[in-house]
Amino acid sequence: MVPRRSAKSIAIALARPQRRASRPERPLDPRDPRHAAPLLFQRLNVILSAIGAALLLVAPRQVAIGAIAALLVLAGAAVALHAWRREKAAGENLAGRPPSRGELSLWDVAGAYVFFGCLAAGFADPDAVALLF
Repeated sequence: MVPRRSAKSIAIALARPQRRASRPERPLDPRDPRHAAPLLFQRLNVILSAIGAALLLVAPRQVAIGAIAALLVLAGAAVALHAWRREKAAGENLAGRPPSRGELSLWDVAGAYVFFGCLAAGFADPDAVALLF
């Protein structure tokens, strides 16, 4: 049986300052291979956001969304190619190692770009997506 706590002991426990159990956040090091995926993701997001904003300002909405979808899928393909070449260069011992819990891999980044590219393509021409079902 679990012992019951009184309301007073719960209030005292909640009033105490909580210690942070995790390590302090360190900046991402571009030379560290574990930080390659988040840094690449950040840089590509900035570049694609600027291109997408420019397209939305200049081109008609349907054309811009279609172009953004194509850019996202191409970015996903480029990141996937980079991940494949990096694993091939690292050798068999690192290629089969799954990422640790909470670690962002380059394959995750590539999948995210392709996923959002497919979503944007669906918004550009919903009738074509409806034909798939």
